[in-house]
Amino acid sequence: MAKSIVRHLERSGTRRVVIVSPHLDDAVFSTSGLLLSAAAPHCEVMTVFTEGSTEADPAWAQAGGFADTVAEHDARREEDRLALARLGAGCVHLGFRPGSFTADDAARVVEQIAPPKTALDPTRGHVLCLLPAGAGLPAGRQRLLGLYQRLMRCPRGVPAHPEHLEVRDRLLPHLRRRGLQVGFYSEFPYRWRDWRWSVRARLGKLCGRHVWRYGERPEPAAKLAAVTLYRSQLALVFGTTREEQIRRIDREEEYFALPARESEA
Repeated sequence: MAKSIVRHLERSGTRRVVIVSPHLDDAVFSTSGLLLSAAAPHCEVMTVFTEGSTEADPAWAQAGGFADTVAEHDARREEDRLALARLGAGCVHLGFRPGSFTADDAARVVEQIAPPKTALDPTRGHVLCLLPAGAGLPAGRQRLLGLYQRLMRCPRGVPAHPEHLEVRDRLLPHLRRRGLQVGFYSEFPYRWRDWRWSVRARLGKLCGRHVWRYGERPEPAAKLAAVTLYRSQLALVFGTTREEQIRRIDREEEYFALPARESEA
């Protein structure tokens, strides 16, 4: 088991954690161990893609019982607000539609996380921004994934979500340019096992330096209570029975820490 991310934050003096969630559930599905911990610093979740469109493919929305993605996102924003309020976390919906998040938008989001006036603030280093890691099976491994799922009857990961990669890659340069402390979290259900094509190795290559891996294993019933607040997504993502839901939830969450200063690498 990896070292605790909560203990790492305590030791590093982190006072505030901003978790960037691509969609209206990624943060809670992936980082409940952090959000549920009484010892964790204050957490705020910023969700990027919070609006639907009548032109978007309605397949997933309809699978959840909605007519289109506009109705779906209306309901899911309320689910997200309720869930984060129950967890005691801040909630910011950035209002973007998929495909509309530009580099300029990313720069403005980073200003929300750490306004320019904080440039000389000595407490700036006590803020950690957690980005989606882009977890998931790399290209060319999807046939192996399918075979594994059939043999084990238990999904252990899927290909990385392109919108998660987009959010990560748009924000990371701006955060590092500001000298902010940056970390990552592996997204559920996209995470794959830490094999030689691991998330950690890919993040190290992306950042050009070593990244530290941490974990957190929330109590399954407590995490299930949190994800159950996303009623429209529960059966689609976690299954229809409590046994199946617990089986998918009962695993260690994965986090990565990246030093703010290049000299710390």
